[in-house]
Amino acid sequence: MTLVRSHLQLLNGNRQPGTVLDNPMRNTYISKLKHIKHSILTLSLVFFSIVLMAQLDYVIEKRDGKDFYVHKVEKGHTLYSISKLYNVEIDQILQANPDAEKGLSIDQTLYIPVPEDWSEDKWHNPIGQEGSYLLHRVRKGETLFGISQQYKVDVNQILEDNPEANSGLSVDAVLRILINDVDEVVLERPEPEASDSLNTHLVKQGETLYSIARLYGIGIDQLESLNNGFPEGLKAGERIVVSGTNTLFALKTNQPNYSIPVVDSLPPGSRYRVAVMLPLYLNVGDSAKMSKKQLLLQEVGMEFYRGIRVALDSLEKYGLNAEVNFFDVTDSKGSAEKALQSEFVKKSHLIIGPLQYEPLMVVADFAVKRGIHIVCPVPQKNKILLNHPNLSKVVGSDISQVDFLAKYIAREHFTDNVILLNSMYVQDTRSTDMFRQAYSEAIKKYPAAFNKSLIEVKASGTSIGSIKGHLNPALKNVIVMTSDNESLLQDMLTKLALTSEEDYQIVVYGMSSWLDLKLIDQEYKERFHIAVPSLTHADYESATISGFNKAFYSHYKMEPGKFGMMGYDVMWYFGMGLVQYGLSFPNHFGEISNSGLLHTNFNFYRTGVESGFENRYFIMLEHRDYKLQPRVSSDAADNH
Repeated sequence: MTLVRSHLQLLNGNRQPGTVLDNPMRNTYISKLKHIKHSILTLSLVFFSIVLMAQLDYVIEKRDGKDFYVHKVEKGHTLYSISKLYNVEIDQILQANPDAEKGLSIDQTLYIPVPEDWSEDKWHNPIGQEGSYLLHRVRKGETLFGISQQYKVDVNQILEDNPEANSGLSVDAVLRILINDVDEVVLERPEPEASDSLNTHLVKQGETLYSIARLYGIGIDQLESLNNGFPEGLKAGERIVVSGTNTLFALKTNQPNYSIPVVDSLPPGSRYRVAVMLPLYLNVGDSAKMSKKQLLLQEVGMEFYRGIRVALDSLEKYGLNAEVNFFDVTDSKGSAEKALQSEFVKKSHLIIGPLQYEPLMVVADFAVKRGIHIVCPVPQKNKILLNHPNLSKVVGSDISQVDFLAKYIAREHFTDNVILLNSMYVQDTRSTDMFRQAYSEAIKKYPAAFNKSLIEVKASGTSIGSIKGHLNPALKNVIVMTSDNESLLQDMLTKLALTSEEDYQIVVYGMSSWLDLKLIDQEYKERFHIAVPSLTHADYESATISGFNKAFYSHYKMEPGKFGMMGYDVMWYFGMGLVQYGLSFPNHFGEISNSGLLHTNFNFYRTGVESGFENRYFIMLEHRDYKLQPRVSSDAADNH
């Protein structure tokens, strides 16, 4: 059965083993993200390639009718670094040079297969360094995603540092690639490897037990066992014992792998350990001493707690065998660090929370080292996913929302008159550019005979100027604005309202943040059927929500709120993942059952080779019949 430890004691404020009590928290939603450290291993490979280029005269020799580079091994060269330099797979090098499986020696000659798409300028990146940025010159055929993989930087980070890339890449354009938390990088050759033997591994700066275990396809427990538990910790520059063969090394190193290798040593039916970290503020005895912010966050934390409890009761019926501990983690790193001292957390299989950025990063770094999956159930920027491949972010980013909006409008309105309102505000530039780019790509899928060019109207201050001249009486007019500036929105709706309903058919699309705006007149919502993408929608007439409400009230004698529903849905989905697939559930995100969820769905996508998962599910809601309800679509929601 599912066990929730010390439930009554927790609510009564009694401290349980591992429960963390700490200071009041900052506002979760306005915490500024700090730079996340990137793998120094990646940087060393890039700079190693720069040094190696000195010996590359592109000497090509034909062997058995095929072209090969002739490479002379020097001190410090490894199969991995050579493969990255020439952009070929390690197993291709081994096939052409069988003796290399035994290790490399100085002055050894290797024959490297020439890729079919080779060109003279293929090996010139990065072309230099500018402060804390590497400079990358775009080549023909390159994509943002490919470049992000090359440097192990999230695509969103590249777009933030290079706004012009939002409208597409152009050949020879120079991109700035951020090197996080590195003050100075010396372009010099790294310390040499003793050999390429896979019986040992030389630990690089920034590597973790998790990243090394993942590289060789073994479990962290196995890695610790091979090295006597690392009594002095993992240290850069030391050689550790690993397991594997050259073939395995080639497969794991060179081929992009979007699954997380998981060694599930637990047999079916085993008990899983789940740690839930929420801001409950149990150490504050007098609520009168709490700030409004603290009271709000405590309410959010308690809502999540109650929803998770109800989900656990339901999951027990589906066979979840789990022990669940709740930890009172507030806004500070210290509160998270105390929670991580708990033996329960150290041996947990799933962590939900914390909700605040700083403690979340502390726990995420801890979870990466131990191979524990962690879930962020509240809005955070996608930067939290960088270098945290086992982190799942439940709330999709604004950019993903804009991408969904653009694809939806292209699909539903490719025969209509689509008008994009550009607020011209700096803070909206990225979303406007993203919509323009995504719409232009999506519209290509539909018959060219019906495609209309996207009309863009630029605002001036808080006025959109005259819009009537852009309306088409013969077509449906689709107005899109990716800004939530209320003054501009009011100006737009007021001017649209002056048009005749008989002469112009108009629908308006915006962002989910519009749902929180109080100044939009109800008549405008109805007339223009204002529609927005949303992560959630609750059908209170459904049997699922009716049953949840009944169970929630039975437990707590109160009605649930939206955070209670989200707590239920998050626990339900990841709990069902454990039931259906055990610890390998991240490899089956597309297969975990969404049935039984209350007000959202989960459609997780990995954001990069070394980054975590983002939920890109959205549903289009519109104002109709004085209710906010799902828009009737010609197709299911276009979730990428």
